[in-house]
Amino acid sequence: MSNVSVKPGNPNATHDISLFDGKDTWGIRLDGGFDAVQQLPSDTSTVVFSNAGSKYGDGETGMSHIEQRDWSGGRGQEDFVDDNSRYFDAQNMWTLQPGKVFPSLQWKIADGVRIGNSHLPGNMKWQSLISATRYLSNTFTAGSAYAADKAYMWIRRRGSPGTLTFKLHSDTAGDPGAVLQTVTKTISDVEDVVSLFQVFDWAGTESLTDANVYHVSIYGAAGDSSTNHWEIGVDDSGSAAQYSSDGTTWTAADYTLYYRVVTADDAQKWHMFILEDVLFAVSQPDSGSSVLMEWDESTDTWSEVTIDNGDALSGTVKSVAISGKLAHMARGTANTIWTLQVDGTDRNGQTDTTAGNTADVIHAFYDPVDGPQIWRGENDNDYVSRASTAAFNTDLEFGDDIELEEDVLNIADYNDQIWVRTTSKLYSIKNDRASKLNVGLEVVPEPDDYSPMIAKDYYLYVGWSFSVERLYGGTLDDMGVW
Repeated sequence: MSNVSVKPGNPNATHDISLFDGKDTWGIRLDGGFDAVQQLPSDTSTVVFSNAGSKYGDGETGMSHIEQRDWSGGRGQEDFVDDNSRYFDAQNMWTLQPGKVFPSLQWKIADGVRIGNSHLPGNMKWQSLISATRYLSNTFTAGSAYAADKAYMWIRRRGSPGTLTFKLHSDTAGDPGAVLQTVTKTISDVEDVVSLFQVFDWAGTESLTDANVYHVSIYGAAGDSSTNHWEIGVDDSGSAAQYSSDGTTWTAADYTLYYRVVTADDAQKWHMFILEDVLFAVSQPDSGSSVLMEWDESTDTWSEVTIDNGDALSGTVKSVAISGKLAHMARGTANTIWTLQVDGTDRNGQTDTTAGNTADVIHAFYDPVDGPQIWRGENDNDYVSRASTAAFNTDLEFGDDIELEEDVLNIADYNDQIWVRTTSKLYSIKNDRASKLNVGLEVVPEPDDYSPMIAKDYYLYVGWSFSVERLYGGTLDDMGVW
């Protein structure tokens, strides 16, 4: 660069700073002049600077760093200096192996629980939506008649691309035909550059006909480039996709798109449990009866369980407790406890006939004095009680009610005692008496019918407000993240 004149004491300097590499000179003007240059203390860092581990890394006091070589302590720590094996948050990273950090496992969604069509096999490669492959489509055949409510695709953003457009089509001679639904996304909808299993949710639903062929298509903006574009997850072992530069003329591709087309979301949660080495899941819908499903490891699918002997499952399951070879299910105060038995290939059911054997929450616990017990929480009258375990086809016999002040949300065992979480309180049960732990949980009462609580290692973790509390002995710490 010519005409660069910078030196101390020069009243007519052309620039504030000059850089010279032995051949060329560059002039730099500071935004705000020399007042823009400030000397500030550096922020602390966890970067590793050498192979020798130490508390402090690279030297003098103003430039010291606390190195981090291990993340196995997990998330939720506010102050790093408290434990340098932990961290605040990491967007689902796998950190359990000391000294290593890995991306989390890819989501996979099993078949059999929900009506729809999908292709989500496993390992995935990326295809850019530019030039000859600006448009991609994929064919599928509806496995049944259903009302399609939304679709999902694996996408990844590169730079700042233009609008991403998803469409659902009918079929015309093997190519995408009439447009049935359209959804667009921009970088304001996808702010991060990590890959996302992105939902494309159109207004209303689209009725798909059993055995009819349909297409999903997706394309980027005409102005996208190798620097700014969208990428789509594909399975390079398939061949159900097509590509196009203009969305009109399509060519067969040597891959299949990752996609999912499904019905509307069901308002329910699932209780998963293992009984006799078989994985089960029972639904808890907002209304109607629960559905009991069984996992088939050989086909990676769920199928509804048929009860071979005894009573069929009805009502809404709210909680499950495993005791020996039985799974007891609480069905609220309108239905008595229902029990599942696995006997070889048979699935047998038992409904307790004792009128008072109802529960909103149920929990199995091995009492150090009385042996295996079944604890229940009942919310019509706000109490807990316990029964010794019983054989299949034998009703549980619950003892005296231990009255509480409000609804029971959860029951757990910790430190050889039963702990009960209610709407705004935490109790330990000692000698069949409730002892309240006064820690101020009533400041923010839990509004739902369930609050997470689990014992792990030496701690009892309790969900509260937008945070997690950790109990150790008589000390309760707030863990975050808020």
